Amino acid sequence: MPYIFGPVPSRRLGLSLGVDLIPEKTCTYDCLYCQVGKTTIKAIETGPLTPVREVMEELGQRLEKITPDVITLSGSGEPTLHSQIDQVIDLIKGITDIKIALLTNGSLFWKEQVRKKVLGADIIMPVAGPVGLGTAAAVQDNPGTMLIGVDVDADEVVVTVDLRVSGPVDVNVLPCRESGGVVEREGDDVIGT
Repeated sequence: MPYIFGPVPSRRLGLSLGVDLIPEKTCTYDCLYCQVGKTTIKAIETGPLTPVREVMEELGQRLEKITPDVITLSGSGEPTLHSQIDQVIDLIKGITDIKIALLTNGSLFWKEQVRKKVLGADIIMPVAGPVGLGTAAAVQDNPGTMLIGVDVDADEVVVTVDLRVSGPVDVNVLPCRESGGVVEREGDDVIGT
């Protein structure tokens, strides 16, 4: 399984080299807007879902050939499901000064151990999903971290942008519904944006 993808151009992050820590479509949610498609493995428990050594070997090889603006932990599912994400962040910081971004749905930030494991990321981007105080807690003690979040509560949508962010910020909100602790798609059509 290839763990590194891209680099891909990102309006928010520049040239982004992706690190996929999750087997294809393992996630806490099953969101309508997900570019990877329908979730096939729904999970809320973390685990060592990919071998860290192999991920780092592949990343090291790619960094010998390219210099991205950012290394982004994202990919085929929710990266915070990987129980060794903190080790991955530390190992990346040990081989490069390139900023590390985390694209997450923020669903596991209610767990203190998950919040602590991602504090080493330079940019934490909970994207288009339910984001609340757990997400804010994940970055409150790390002044160098950028937080971009969206919180959806019934009919109200609250957008939070950390004041340390400069420049334009895009926010897309698309619907999901919670079902038994897991958020699922609202059908085949977008019902609101």
